[in-house]
Amino acid sequence: MNIVLILIWFYNFKKKTTPLKSFLPLLVFFLLSATPLPLFAAPSTDSSLPLWELRVAATAARLPHYKGSDEYKNYFFPLPYLIYRGDFFQADRDNIRTIFYKNSKLETDISMWGNPPVPGDNRAREGMEDLDALLEIGPALRYYFHRDGISDGLYLKGAVRSVFSVGWDGGPDIHYQGLHSDIYLVFKNNSLFAAQQLRFHLSTGLHFGDATFNEYFYEVGEKDAVPERNMYSAGGGYSGFSLAGSLVKRFTPTISFGCYGRWDNISGAEYEDSPLAKEMNNYTIGAMFIFTLAQSERLLP
Repeated sequence: MNIVLILIWFYNFKKKTTPLKSFLPLLVFFLLSATPLPLFAAPSTDSSLPLWELRVAATAARLPHYKGSDEYKNYFFPLPYLIYRGDFFQADRDNIRTIFYKNSKLETDISMWGNPPVPGDNRAREGMEDLDALLEIGPALRYYFHRDGISDGLYLKGAVRSVFSVGWDGGPDIHYQGLHSDIYLVFKNNSLFAAQQLRFHLSTGLHFGDATFNEYFYEVGEKDAVPERNMYSAGGGYSGFSLAGSLVKRFTPTISFGCYGRWDNISGAEYEDSPLAKEMNNYTIGAMFIFTLAQSERLLP
């Protein structure tokens, strides 16, 4: 769901008149062209995959303000994106992947993630400083238990990412916000229901953050403490469990429909006792119609 989160940041940038705002449409398209939409690549057999595809998706999503929040926000937006399937550089439904090493079992790449800004009307954070969007980037390692073609397989993926808050306060306002890591077991399949033109993905993961990262969302300083919100300082460690899945149905060579769901549980997380952690379970859902606008004549060998 990473590129959706990054896109939401741009569509919900602080409502200020800045020079950057006039360049947002171009900037959004550039980032989306470089960073593909996760989970929603339309079904196809590997032998017929083009080298690149340009798509646009009409997207609706419902996301919690942050993990542990009891408040949600709905988003509706158009989403252009590019899929590229090169040998060294790939833009697929997970992330930008610059593959540094690859064999039949192991593969290294770059992992990206993001979190939209916390809306200013969040009740748990009333009176507290607004939180900017987070962008994350770092190395990742995949170990394949089974691999079938360019996209299908069962694998374990571990990543460690540096986290940066990104805002605008008279100019770019970027600050380091710690480390965030996770380990996922992922199953993707394009061929099981090929006759029905269905593709699906399932994943489950454990998440970890250092103290700096956890404090970004869950710390309550002395100046923010009120009778119903005690002071709290978060440590580093386990930060939750997730289970996610997606399904894509292809209707025509150029039109598909995709849906996505994710469950996050923070029971036992390092920050579980924070007064800002109101819910142990969060649910993210999304859906989109996907339209292929153009694709390369060159097919993968």
